[in-house]
Amino acid sequence: MALFKLNLFEVDFAPVGKALAKASIWMVATALFGSVALILVGILSKLNIIGADTKLKEHIDDLFIVFLCCAIISQLSFEAFLCKIKFGKYSYLFFFGSAALAMFCACIYYTIIFMQKGAEAHPDETKPTVNFAAVGIFQIIFIIYTVLYTLFLKVFLFMEEDKIYKVC
Repeated sequence: MALFKLNLFEVDFAPVGKALAKASIWMVATALFGSVALILVGILSKLNIIGADTKLKEHIDDLFIVFLCCAIISQLSFEAFLCKIKFGKYSYLFFFGSAALAMFCACIYYTIIFMQKGAEAHPDETKPTVNFAAVGIFQIIFIIYTVLYTLFLKVFLFMEEDKIYKVC
């Protein structure tokens, strides 16, 4: 089944293609609106505004991206709970488990980061060390998980919504 059919002056998307396009637009818009502070600090850093570089590094080191991904996953899971589409009981468990897993992982990493910063404040004690390269890898894995979860669930929700309202 093709995702879209191209005629001379029009593109006719299949239901999966329409749902994928809507889900992609929703995900990009949500990520952009949620990242306004990070984008602003990044722009200020490129303009060489004093202090912007350290603030940008703090945002990235403090797992701002992971927090944004947690917010997106939790919002989407909550939306699935409240929608008019009926899911099986295990689907609701999956939604809750996905949001809970995201929050749990973020809390563990936030705890490690704050322990590291607390240890830096007391140099005479032994320091636990955090490998920030591993934190970067964790963020990339978390972003991939968020993108896949969001696209899968949003495409499904949009397709079912279109069936209910007979849009396609």
